[in-house]
Amino acid sequence: MDWKRITCVEKAKICQGHCDSKYKCLVRHRNGKFHDNKGMLLALEDLVTLDKPTIRSSHCDLLFAPIWEAVFRLERCGFKVLTITFDGAAANRRFLKLMGSEKVLFKVINKYSLEKRPLFFFSDPPHLLKTTRNCLASKARHLWCNGSDILFQHITDMYYRDREKSMGLLLLPKIKLEHIQLTPFSRMRVDLAAQLLSETVAKALVLSGDPAVQETAKFVTMFDKFFDALNVSNYTSGVNKRKVFQQPYRSGDDFRLKWLKEEFLVFLDTWEQSVQARPGFSASEKQKMLLSPQTLLGLRITVNSFIGLVQYLFTLEGVESFLSQRIGQDPLENFFGCQRQRDHLCEAIVEK
Repeated sequence: MDWKRITCVEKAKICQGHCDSKYKCLVRHRNGKFHDNKGMLLALEDLVTLDKPTIRSSHCDLLFAPIWEAVFRLERCGFKVLTITFDGAAANRRFLKLMGSEKVLFKVINKYSLEKRPLFFFSDPPHLLKTTRNCLASKARHLWCNGSDILFQHITDMYYRDREKSMGLLLLPKIKLEHIQLTPFSRMRVDLAAQLLSETVAKALVLSGDPAVQETAKFVTMFDKFFDALNVSNYTSGVNKRKVFQQPYRSGDDFRLKWLKEEFLVFLDTWEQSVQARPGFSASEKQKMLLSPQTLLGLRITVNSFIGLVQYLFTLEGVESFLSQRIGQDPLENFFGCQRQRDHLCEAIVEK
């Protein structure tokens, strides 16, 4: 039995000329038209095994009908669709609103499955980590929580103090100038965001002994654990790096699920409540003390969906382990990377 997921992302200005001839359409819009140079790419990937993804493209101007048609065709072929993954694009958020009226809609019933199983929605975890780092580094925001500032400046100051040492070991050996002086290209690199919001940076902030940076250290620690929990890629890194959050999932009552629900989500809620209760600031000023609404919504959707997905997977016969990286949209990112390299492009794919 094959348990599958659909990864979807909207890319601007994609045309058939940039797609290999083997990438035939999985779903085609009923009127067959191509509007506003918009394209949607669907990638089918196995959630449990390590099979390579199957990628298909479809030109369409709407998401709702093609995605449900993809689910219908896959179910008819015998695949069991469990998740849909997307990034934070506005079209994807509108798609969620069409699926239901709940404030944090993270699952619906798969109407094309015989057993009416759940269909979980995910915002791509690497994308969420990048937007979190970008909010932290944004000059338009001044993050604040529980009476203390959460500032990118705390990390940059630590970096420069570390580099001023005349001798001795560095506290932040992996942090380079490209982590601190962000460019439009570096803002899109997941590895830089993961290294900046890491356990190493959090411990360096704590070791500084400065009370003003402790809330920033807590912020970095929370997102380091969040990304580790949702980015487990193999069976050995958790042991080799001595990080329990990177170990594979082997049961539906894993301690990380409890941590995500009772600590990470509570951290987001408490943060939001503390900002809303802060007197003397307008609503727009309070908004700048938080992560962007799109990022906060994506975090809540992804965490709730992940908890439900892991618990559901381990009720299925034959499921012994699960690597959480399988919920990401890396296959699509790799696909577009190959298309850019083929045409020697560094920018987004454009119609020829």
